[in-house]
Amino acid sequence: MPVSVSVKDQTTTNIMALQKLNELVTSHQLRALLLNMELPNSLPEDIPYPDAPSQTLSVTTPASAASHDVPPAQTPFVLNRLSLIIPPPFLKPSTTKLSSRKASKRFRPGALKDFIDLPLDVVFEIASYIEPIDLLHLTRVSKEFRTLFMSRNSLSIWRRVLRQVEELPKCPQDLTEPQYASLLFEKFCMACLGTRGKIKVQLKLRLRLCTSCLKKNMVTGRVLKSRLKPPNEALSLLPSSGPTIYPRLSALDSLENTDAMLYFLPEAELVFAELSLRKSTSPAEYDGFLLEQHAQATRMMNEGLEMDFWANLLEGRKVSEGHKTALKRRKRIMTEMKALGWEKKYFPDEDDDTDTDQWDDYLNEAKELTTRGWNILRPKMLEIYERSKRNIQTRMLLDRIEVAYRNFRKHQELSKRAQLPTWRDFPTSCLDDFLDTHWSTGCTDLELDALMSELQPLLSEDFLPRAKSSLDAILRKCNSEERHTSNLLHKAKTLFICSCDQCKIKQKVGMVFFSYLEIIDHWVGAHMDSPWVLAIFDDIKADSQAMKVAEDVILALGLPKNCARKDVAKLGKLVCRCGHPNAMTFERLVYHVYSERVWYQSILGMIHPTATHIVKELLIDTHNVKNLPMIISPHSLNDENEAQPIPHHTIPTSKEGYCRYCYQLTLRVQPRPLKAAEEAFHMKSKHGKARIDGDIAALDQLAAMYGTYGCSS
Repeated sequence: MPVSVSVKDQTTTNIMALQKLNELVTSHQLRALLLNMELPNSLPEDIPYPDAPSQTLSVTTPASAASHDVPPAQTPFVLNRLSLIIPPPFLKPSTTKLSSRKASKRFRPGALKDFIDLPLDVVFEIASYIEPIDLLHLTRVSKEFRTLFMSRNSLSIWRRVLRQVEELPKCPQDLTEPQYASLLFEKFCMACLGTRGKIKVQLKLRLRLCTSCLKKNMVTGRVLKSRLKPPNEALSLLPSSGPTIYPRLSALDSLENTDAMLYFLPEAELVFAELSLRKSTSPAEYDGFLLEQHAQATRMMNEGLEMDFWANLLEGRKVSEGHKTALKRRKRIMTEMKALGWEKKYFPDEDDDTDTDQWDDYLNEAKELTTRGWNILRPKMLEIYERSKRNIQTRMLLDRIEVAYRNFRKHQELSKRAQLPTWRDFPTSCLDDFLDTHWSTGCTDLELDALMSELQPLLSEDFLPRAKSSLDAILRKCNSEERHTSNLLHKAKTLFICSCDQCKIKQKVGMVFFSYLEIIDHWVGAHMDSPWVLAIFDDIKADSQAMKVAEDVILALGLPKNCARKDVAKLGKLVCRCGHPNAMTFERLVYHVYSERVWYQSILGMIHPTATHIVKELLIDTHNVKNLPMIISPHSLNDENEAQPIPHHTIPTSKEGYCRYCYQLTLRVQPRPLKAAEEAFHMKSKHGKARIDGDIAALDQLAAMYGTYGCSS
C-alpha cells in the first residue's frame, strides 16, 4: 500500500538523523561489515516490494563492447575478493570496549529514537528515497539495522536506491548491491580504512586503496611473473587495470593483458595455484578452467570500463555544476558588495598574497550562497577589503612620493644630487608616519615638497657614505700604489668610467670620465629602479691610464699632481689649442688628451714599412707630456675669438673624405671618413698643418696615388 504524502513529509525530518550514522561504528567494525557485505541466502525470500525491472544503461559505450562475445556467467572461482585484501600490519581486531563516557558522546539514543520506532514499511519507504552512501551509513547504525538492510528482504531497496542514480551501470555480477554502492560512493581505503593521502580506485579490479596499501595488494604483470613463475597464458586469466590510454574504442579483452598492467596479487596467487592443480589432473579440466577464468576476467574488465565511463561523466558534470554554482555565487556576492559601497578597484588582486587567495576562495567557492551564509561571510570579507583598500591607497601615495622624489632630485645641484639614492634604495621606513597620516586623505604638492626637504639630510647620511666606501674600494683595487693613501676620492686625478646599459645603448662606454660625485649622480639617475650595489659589481670601474693622463694635465696646468678636485674647479673651463674648437671641463679635457694619445699610438702601430722615413714629417705627437703645458690652459676671452669655425664651404670636399697623410703613412683606410667639421681639427692636431685643398680625398683617388697595403706605388 503506498505511503501517503503526509507520512513522507514526516519522514523527511527523520532523515536528518542520518548525518550521525557513520559515527556509530568503529573502524574495525566497519571493516568487518564491509568484508561480509553479501546478502545472506538463509533468510526468508519474501520481499515486500516487487523486484525492480532490469536497467537499460544510458552510459554511452562503444558499439563493439555491446556485441562482444562473452560466454555465460559461471560460478566465480574466487567468491569473495574483498576478503583477500592484505591489510596493513597495524590493523588488528578491536578487543576493548569504548568507555561509557566516550560511548555517550558518540551515540545519543534520542537522536534516532523516533526513527527506530517507526513501522517497518515506513522505514523501508524512507530508506528507498535516500542516497546510496546514506543507505550504507544506515546499515552500520547497529546490528539490528545491519540484519534488516542486509537481508534479501531489502534487496529491492538497494536496487531502487541505485536505480535513482542517473545513468549508473547495472550492478556487476561479482558484486552484491551493497558492495557495488560501497565501491562507487565511499572514499576510504578498503585495506586500512584510512581516508588520508591519495586513494586510487581501480574499478576493473573492484578495489579502492591508498598508496601504501596499493603497493602490497597490486603489482604489475612483470612482478607477478618474476615472483610466481606462471605459464605464459596466466595473465589472461586475471582482470587487470587495463591500458592507460585506450588505443581504440572497443571492448577490453583479458587476452590483451600486458606486463605493465596492474593485477590483484592475492587473487593471482590463488588463480595460479589452482591453474597448476588443474593442469596436473586432466587436460579437459585445465582447458575449462582457462575458458572460465578468461570469460570472468574479460567480463569484469568491461564492466569496470563502463563504470569508468560513468565515473568520468559524473565527475565532468560535477565540475560543470560547480562552475555554474561558483559563477552564480560570485555574481551574488558582487551585487551585495556593490550595495554596500565597496569599490572594485580596492579588491585584492596581488599574486602570491594570502588575502587574495582567501578572497578568491570566498568568491569562487562551488557552494550556493544563502542569506545566512552571506551574513557569516560579510565580516570576513570586510576585514580583507579594508586591509586591501589601505594597501592600495598606500601604494598610490607611494607612487606620488616616488614621482615627487625623482623631480626633487633632478632639480638639485650636483653636490646635493649625488647624495640622494635610487628609489630602490629609498628607506621607506622613514615614510611610515607620513603614510599613516595621509593614506586615506591624500596630500598636496606643497606637503610633498616639504616632505622631500625634510628627508634630504636623512637620505644623505645613509647613502653617500656607503657609495663613497664602495668607490674607494674600486679605486684602491685599481691603483695598488696608492692603496694606503687617504682622501683618494677627492683628488682631481681620480676618475671613473661607466659601462652600464645606458652607456652601452648610447655607445659612450669608455668615452666619458667622471669624478666620484659625477659617477654617483650618473649611475643613480640612469638606474632609479635598481639598488646601488649593482653598480659596484660590473658597471663602475677605475682606469689607471686615465688617471696617469689626469696627472699630466694637472701638472701642465701648474698644479700639484695630487691636488684636490676643488682646486682644479677654481680654474673654470679649460681649452686645448691643438685645434679643438670648444672649451671643456677638466674631465672632458683629460678624455681629449687620453683619446689623442691612444690615436697616436694606434697609428704608429700601422705605419707601412715604405713610409717610416716620413713619419716625423707627416705625424706629430701633439699631446705628449712635453707639449701639454704649451697647448692647454684655462679658458679666456681670447680663446673665444680664436675659436671661430673655418668656413668649410670655401674648401671643396669629396663625397668620402679620408685624410691623405694618414693613408700615405699606413696605406689603409681609417675606420670612418672625416666629417666636414672635423677636417680642420684633424689636420692641425694630427699633422700640424692647416687644411688645404687636396688634403681630404676619396678612397679611389688615394689608392691610385699611393697604392694599397701590400701593393704600394
